Amino acid sequence: QALTLQRWDTAPFALHFKAMAHTGMYNMASMKRPMPAMAEQNAMKMQRQVVGSHPTYIQAAQRMAPRSNVHAAPPQTVAPSHAMPMGQMQSAAPCMAQSMTAQMAEVAQPSPTTQQPQAPSKDTFVVFTTGQDREETVVRTLVGEYVERGVNHGRKVYQKVHNKGVADFVDVLMYYWDGRDGPAFEGWWFGNKLGGTQVWSHCKDSGLLPPNVGWKVPWDGAVRQTLNVMNSETQKKLEAEEKLQVLSEEISQAVQTAYGMQHQAKAIVSSNATPSGYSEAEKQLAPQVKTLAELVKKVAMAEKAATPETTPHVQQLAKQVQDVQTSVTNDFTNYKTTREKVENEAKQKVLEERDSAVLEQVLPEATEKTNSAEDMVEKTVITAEMITA
Repeated sequence: QALTLQRWDTAPFALHFKAMAHTGMYNMASMKRPMPAMAEQNAMKMQRQVVGSHPTYIQAAQRMAPRSNVHAAPPQTVAPSHAMPMGQMQSAAPCMAQSMTAQMAEVAQPSPTTQQPQAPSKDTFVVFTTGQDREETVVRTLVGEYVERGVNHGRKVYQKVHNKGVADFVDVLMYYWDGRDGPAFEGWWFGNKLGGTQVWSHCKDSGLLPPNVGWKVPWDGAVRQTLNVMNSETQKKLEAEEKLQVLSEEISQAVQTAYGMQHQAKAIVSSNATPSGYSEAEKQLAPQVKTLAELVKKVAMAEKAATPETTPHVQQLAKQVQDVQTSVTNDFTNYKTTREKVENEAKQKVLEERDSAVLEQVLPEATEKTNSAEDMVEKTVITAEMITA
């Protein structure tokens, strides 16, 4: 719903608004709290009376003062957010004056973290969804990587990293707001600015770090169970552990299957030590040889991408799959070599038998011809001797 807020009382902190709701429409410009120019001047006057005329405090008060409609920037096309109801804003109004000095002190005095150069140890959080709601406008707006950007109310502020590949990218802050404006406003928020009324999600949690779960979408709606906030390092560790678990289960299944096929192949060869038996054993092991070879490559890649915590487990899995691969490959090679040897021996035997059969067929005729030839030689010798004598 789009809320058009009109100022009825120009007193600086007596916030009375009239809200007109138009069902089914989102007008982001109308969700921001407008303030007439005269009211803004009165607010600045009171702020100077509270904190003095020091330029630092004046600049801080100007940043905290609501913008008037006269100087408002053109509306930005962003994901639908939900403005806080006027009743809650009215109940929070008395607390605003009391907390003004504390808020401007926080703005005027940068935290030690922002005064020092950026360090690589800064926390980074990742917002993601585990459901099918990623394409929802609000969820798509929140999902992404968040890095530290200062401190607010004793907690770190995180800003969404700009994604240049997204045309409708929206600036989002994840910050903590304490109970100074009432318990309803305490907790962690997703909004476009600190303490603004344009917010997307809220979690009633006062921890030092953003909570992992419990985020309501919209901010005053039901908890979105699929929306998660997690430290990037923690997420990497969890992802590595999940990948390790999946890889471990895959290897376990492959090893069991390979051992089963190995036993079947041995049984086949034991009962039928012929080329056909060895060929059948090869067929049993050939798919396992291919599967195990692929697993060896997969484990090698997993070992390169493993974290220090998962590296020892990946190395154990690598040794396990390599041992099984070696055993199965050796059996496959032996069956293949034995089959080829038996086949060659059978072929040689067939050739020898064929040659023997041929020899048996021609041997009588050859023997007869040989005997005839010998007789002719003897006759020739006798005749020659008689002629000579």
